[in-house]
Parts: sequence; structure tokens; C-alpha cells
Amino acid sequence: MKLRKHADYDFLNTRVQTGETVLPTSEEMALITGIEQRLDLRNVDCSNMDLSTYNPRLITFDSKTIFPKNSDKLPQGFNPSAILEERKNPGVNVRNLHAKGITGKGISVAIIDQTLGSHREYADSLVFYKEFDEFLFSNASMHGSAVTSILVGKTCGIAPEAKVYYYSAQNSKICKTSQIKKIFSHNYAAALNDILNLNETLPADKKIQAVSVSWGEMSDVDGKEEWIKAFNRAKETGVAGICTSLEKDYGLRICSLGLSIEGNPDNPFDYVAGPWKQNSSADVLAFPVGNKTFAAPQGDDVYMHASQGTWSWVSPYYTGLFALAKQVNKDITLEAFHQKALQTGCFREGLGTIVQPEKLIESLQREQQRQPILIVSAQDKNQQTVSENSNKNRIHIKD
Repeated sequence: MKLRKHADYDFLNTRVQTGETVLPTSEEMALITGIEQRLDLRNVDCSNMDLSTYNPRLITFDSKTIFPKNSDKLPQGFNPSAILEERKNPGVNVRNLHAKGITGKGISVAIIDQTLGSHREYADSLVFYKEFDEFLFSNASMHGSAVTSILVGKTCGIAPEAKVYYYSAQNSKICKTSQIKKIFSHNYAAALNDILNLNETLPADKKIQAVSVSWGEMSDVDGKEEWIKAFNRAKETGVAGICTSLEKDYGLRICSLGLSIEGNPDNPFDYVAGPWKQNSSADVLAFPVGNKTFAAPQGDDVYMHASQGTWSWVSPYYTGLFALAKQVNKDITLEAFHQKALQTGCFREGLGTIVQPEKLIESLQREQQRQPILIVSAQDKNQQTVSENSNKNRIHIKD
């Protein structure tokens, strides 16, 4: 596989140092709302800056950010290296499942996104890379590295042993005009059809179960019919298309959550509302994607900590959980998975029902144990369905 060259973000530092980019003051930050409320210090040399008055929850940075050595110049209690490492934790006790062997092993998924470069987080999971991009001048994108590591990252991923087929179908530098949107729609449809064509050739145990697409609502995009046709084909063949428009596509409601810088990623009661206003009732499945560390595009061992979680991170998070569920129950549908996640989740007023992966997987495992099992006679191979008792079923082999 020939991936894209690693990104060069030195220009971000140059712009700050020359004054071309003026960082907002902490007072100005307070007036900004939504996803734009962040202090972006990626790749920036801040060693001579006083950052002490900034809200640490709003600071986005990466492994290449140089912070002041004097702790008095940093927000109180702000430890960049510790945050960068600790926030690799996928949250809500997903790592407990990993320790029990629920890692997505044996499950294949796909991603359609922007260009991708190499990284140690997903090096062992990436099995295929192909581009459907008419603008071929872009290096590795931040977006591609992020979604891939959130889904299958070794240390920050939901399903670290799942296999991923990656399709680059969106250029990260041009995405504004209707003409570009039309090209995106065409590229996405071509990529999805290619995934489905490939799937027809794969053995049953290696077929792609779901496709993560951090793009969704295409009702205003020229050429949308091409995408809709490909998406419906995926539905018909049993491949789950997990886009940010799940409600429109399947009637499944989702939202994103934020997290305070001092919060515990494993505690559902430490999460806060995400940067988008949303109606988060009990039928809305909420995903913890704020204040998270993931792979960065500048190198194999570079990481980024994003202060704000976006809808884009929900798709790979959701797909990763679906892969874990598929490992337990290969026949589970997207709709059944979603309903089970709601039933086992933690509802919080104003936030929605926060996913609880351990309870979700345990519930699926109990259901699998209660499934009717075939008795097989070693003598005549006659088969019949029985139940060992009212509570539990096992496989028996008669002598």
C-alpha cells in the first residue's frame, strides 16, 4: 500500500510567529461559541507565551507543540504530556472489554474519508488503501488519521484488532463549492460501490461488515442520486453505512459529548454537552468524543489532542462499537445493535443515553448463551434443537 506523505504543519507555527495568525485572547475566547471555541496550538512554539489565563478545556495541541517550561505560564493544573497520553483512553470502560478479548478481532470494516498517511496506531489493522480523489496534491490529512485511530487504534481505538479497508474519497483542501460537493458525492459513491464489489469476492469470515463515513446529509448536494443508489445497495447486501446522518438513513438518533479536562473518560457522569445544540432525549445515543487524543498526520508517532469533539468522530466510534458487537454476535443488525445500546446505556437529562460498552456486550453475550443449540449425535449425526434447562443452553455430543 502506498499511503500519502506525512503532513507538514510548520506553516502553522510560521503564521503565529510572524503575526499572520493572531491567537485570540482568553477574553475573546469566551465570546466564541460552538466548535470554533478552541485555541489551536498544533505545531506551534509557545515557549515564550503566557497561556495561564486560558481555559485548558479549549486548548488543542499535538506532540509537536512546544509549551512554556515555566508552569506559571500554563493554565493551573494543565499538564500537556499527561493529557496527551491519558486522553488516548477511548472512554466509558472500553478498555475493560479489550482486556477480556473483545477487540473486534475477526471483524472487517471500511472507512471512506480524506487522504491517509502511516501511523503506528493503525499500522497492524490497515489492510487496504485506495484513492477516489480527483485532486491529487494533498499529503496525509488530519481527518483521516483521526477517524482511523478512533476506530482501530492500538491505544486510542474502539476496536484495535478489527481490520480496516480505507478509501480516500475527499480532498482535504477544497470542500466549499457546489461543484466540489458534486465531485465528493461521485467519489463517495464510487468508493462505496468498490467496497461492495470487493466484498463479493471476500470469503464469508473476511467480509466488510460496516463502512464509517464522517459525512452524511447530502440532500443539497448535486449528484446525490449516485450516492443514494450506492448507499441503498449497501443496505440490500447487509453492509451497514454508518454516516453522521444515521437518523435520516436509518431513523437512529445520535449525538456527541464533550468532557472537562479534569474529567474521567470512563465515568459517564463527567461528560458534558457537545459543541452542537441538540435535542438529547432518552432515544438519542450519545458518544464521548470530546477532549480526545488520536493519531496525527505529521508522523508515525505524532499525536493530537482535540479540545472539541465533532460529529466526524461519532461515525468511527459507532462503527468500532458495532465491530465489537459483531465479534460477539455476527448476525446482529445495525438497528438491533442501536436498540441494545440504548437499553444498556446511561441516560442523563440534556445529554441523551450515553453508551455503556461493557453492559452492551455483556447483554449480547447473555443473549448468545440463551440461543437454542443443536444436539449432535456422534453415532447417527441426527440433529435436534433442545434446551439444557430453562436458564442455559449448551452444546452436547452424545456417545
